[in-house]
Amino acid sequence: MTSKDTKNIKIGVAILGVGLIGYYLMSGSDSGQGYGDDPTGNNVNPNMPQPTFNAKQAAIKLYDAMRELGTDEDAIMQVFQTVSVSNFPKVYKEFGIRSYNKTMGNQYNFNPFGSLPLENLAVWLENELSSSSFETLRTKYKATNLI
Repeated sequence: MTSKDTKNIKIGVAILGVGLIGYYLMSGSDSGQGYGDDPTGNNVNPNMPQPTFNAKQAAIKLYDAMRELGTDEDAIMQVFQTVSVSNFPKVYKEFGIRSYNKTMGNQYNFNPFGSLPLENLAVWLENELSSSSFETLRTKYKATNLI
């Protein structure tokens, strides 16, 4: 083997090494999936600037999805894709406590002698969502001790 062949082999190995390093850096340790451990499928990259969060708007959307007969579970889960763990208490507070008919899943009161009990967001969600969706939210917001 000549010195020219040895030099070409070294250059080839160096190029291959640089190519592998470049490939690794471009694909990254996260390939655009699963930033953190977000069970709602949020996949928010914590290194990117996030839009300003509006807890009042989120609470209104949640209420609108649950207030009548029938629940728009997809709308609820879509709202929670934008709610981080640190923002959940803000949404919980904005939602407040509202009259809720657990039997009918709405705000209709059929008792002329009494009023409906006031319930917080956790009670509304537990009664309105399927058990798997509620468990998904409970897992995500476990650290808040609100759900």
